[in-house]
Amino acid sequence: MGPASVKNQLGMALAGALLLAMASPPGVFAGSWILMPLGLALLFEAAREHRGPRGLLSLYLAGALILFWVSWSLRYLFYWLPLVLAPGIGGLYWVLMAWTWRRSAARLSSRWQPWILASSWTTVEWIRAEMPQVGYPQSLAVLGFYEQPWLLGPVAVVGTVGLSLLLGLLGAGLWALLFTRGRVVVRALPALVGLGLWLGLSLWSSPIRPVGEPLTMALVQPDRPAYPDQPQYEEFSLMRPEERLRFFRPLVQSLPKVDLVVWPESFAPSVPEADLDRTCEAIASYLGAGQPTLFGASLFEQVGENSLLRRNAAFLVDAHGRYLGRHEKTRLVPLGEALPLVEQVLPRSALLGLHDWIRTTSGWPMLVGGRPQELLSLDGHRFATPICYENAFPSFFRSQTRRGAEFFVVLSFENWYRQGSELDQLLALSVFGAREVGRPILRCTDDGITAHVGPGGRIRRLGRPGSREAMLAEIQPVTGDNPALVLGAWLPWLLAILSLVPFFSRFLWKSEA
Repeated sequence: MGPASVKNQLGMALAGALLLAMASPPGVFAGSWILMPLGLALLFEAAREHRGPRGLLSLYLAGALILFWVSWSLRYLFYWLPLVLAPGIGGLYWVLMAWTWRRSAARLSSRWQPWILASSWTTVEWIRAEMPQVGYPQSLAVLGFYEQPWLLGPVAVVGTVGLSLLLGLLGAGLWALLFTRGRVVVRALPALVGLGLWLGLSLWSSPIRPVGEPLTMALVQPDRPAYPDQPQYEEFSLMRPEERLRFFRPLVQSLPKVDLVVWPESFAPSVPEADLDRTCEAIASYLGAGQPTLFGASLFEQVGENSLLRRNAAFLVDAHGRYLGRHEKTRLVPLGEALPLVEQVLPRSALLGLHDWIRTTSGWPMLVGGRPQELLSLDGHRFATPICYENAFPSFFRSQTRRGAEFFVVLSFENWYRQGSELDQLLALSVFGAREVGRPILRCTDDGITAHVGPGGRIRRLGRPGSREAMLAEIQPVTGDNPALVLGAWLPWLLAILSLVPFFSRFLWKSEA
């Protein structure tokens, strides 16, 4: 491939990446989601045309651009390291997709290539989103539909991965029309099938039904100052833990009677596992709610003389401050809360030593994965409490729904994304989680987007980022199972198998290429 072709391929790759980035939440303009099929078509053509290291570099830069668009405002944890790693790793996924596509295209006739292309792209999107220890669902292309609930019907049937496949079919069909030759109907068939399935699945009737009476929640957004350039930072940093709780008490003192007062992730001081009941009662008294309360805090376990093991948790107490139950965070933020794979590889003594060293050198305590707990219960209704990063994974919502969750309450601390699109990305992930499992979701954040998302994916109530307020939301517990509880888990594996078929095509049929 000559210099001109390399230049053209780089231009197509970066143009396609830019279109996908512009369509990602919150979108650069109303209706920007319409850009996604064209962006995919350009990237698909760049993937087909790549040859040699320079061609792969074009696709690597395109993937890095998409991830950088989302993560550029990441700060506070390990300083610049996540900002470098997120786009850097993001570029590798497009290289993987291009490599798979080139191997497939060499062994398939042109009529089959768009179908395998859509399957390969969807599989790589799924791998990026659900990769153990380092999954990064932010910037999934389909998140651009989060403010269009009328387009999210298929998510309840085939899950987020299924909607990605339909979008991939549209992009692959448009690619075939623009960049290949042959009968128009044959080239357009993937897009027509994608559109037909999208419409047909949108007409499916959900079996979700209400159960019991609605519940009234108060979502508290305290907007704690975490950086020196924020108002009241110095005053707040000098307060003792109990003084900080009293500082925010006025937010709930004027509230009417509600079924639950919700505070965000890591809001309260650390709770010792050995003195759980008394500490929870003390925290409730400092908050002064006098109503059932759900709050986030670290749960620590003393190990040896000076070492602690910390787990991120959400605690439920009754109106008198009595401990009722907790959820411990299982999906930790890579590099922000845990070092990928370290907990699984290092022996306990070495893990404690590493945590102690990080805490003493950077001041940031590392966490370990939480232990499985029972679902929390409120007035006879069972619910789950995803903590921050757990909100990003459809698999978490599916597993808790299968256990009997009737609604979800997300607790999150998002002060490390003060600008950029990350806050909208996390809201979009809540929208897709609600639509996939058919459960309402409340988001209580410190300084992100506090919201009430209905089971159909419609955003019903929004808080104002950067404000200090308590918002009331009425939530209706529901029951019933969407097909996505099963298909959302198995469809990715079927697509992965389909993507690998061309590698074994020499044993199945004679190549026409």
